[in-house]
Amino acid sequence: MVATTYATYLLTASADGTPHVCWRRAYDRGPGRKPGQLSRGTGSTPTFFGPRTGTDYVTLVDNASPTVHLLVYRAGDGRQVCEVPVLRAGGSGSENSPIGAGRSVYVASTYGYPYPALPPGSGPSVPPSAGFTGGMSRVDVRPDGKGGAS
Repeated sequence: MVATTYATYLLTASADGTPHVCWRRAYDRGPGRKPGQLSRGTGSTPTFFGPRTGTDYVTLVDNASPTVHLLVYRAGDGRQVCEVPVLRAGGSGSENSPIGAGRSVYVASTYGYPYPALPPGSGPSVPPSAGFTGGMSRVDVRPDGKGGAS
């Protein structure tokens, strides 16, 4: 699984090691880098989770503005299960990988976190600054695994 600042990709490799894209899903990368994020786009590493195999689903957080969304896909075919707004209080952004356990996903806020240094070329944040308030959201995928979350 690879997440870029534009899309998420599930990759496999053939017997000789040649990589192949199984599926690609673009996401809302927002208007710019938010305070408390290191770059524009998702700050989260994709997380596999699920109640049956532990890899039933894959999830990440987009960079939509003003509110980010937790995106959940079926790992096998990339079909979207849900898109849920998260981290609504005090600013919305995350640089962390979501935590997945069973059917539940937890997303921690880094909005406004004052990193000591930013990577070269990270550009200005939108807005230019924000106070760090922290916080966490929980999303549960429905037991039937059919579209949506609670």
